Amino acid sequence: MRRDNWSITDLDELFREAAQTLRLLPAAIRKPKFSSWPDYMQDHWDVFGWEKAGPVRLMPTTGQVTRLEFAMELGLEIEREDNRLLWLVATSAVFRQRGPKWRKLAKYYHCDARTVKRRYEQALMRLYYHLKKG
Repeated sequence: MRRDNWSITDLDELFREAAQTLRLLPAAIRKPKFSSWPDYMQDHWDVFGWEKAGPVRLMPTTGQVTRLEFAMELGLEIEREDNRLLWLVATSAVFRQRGPKWRKLAKYYHCDARTVKRRYEQALMRLYYHLKKG
């Protein structure tokens, strides 16, 4: 991917999409699910709309995985604290219409929500200038 044509809003969208892609990927370690309930025959549940295929799981596209890898590479090039803040904000905004959970992040950083938002914007600006410089 080209590194010189990213705007600050593009970088924000990149990290949010990367966090969403991480959620869509299957788990690295699958824990076996044990149940004490007896197994029921599936034929009886067809009456209630039960499908034998099970729940549908959305998988990320190859483009989303490529952008996830690019976001991870960018995170390695910047300061650790900026990287942590970018990923925390992005993961708190996954599958939310209202955006990041600024108050929860403020409790994590022991400061006001507006301060966390300002630090996040500054981290995005530092990343933007890092990309322009390199």
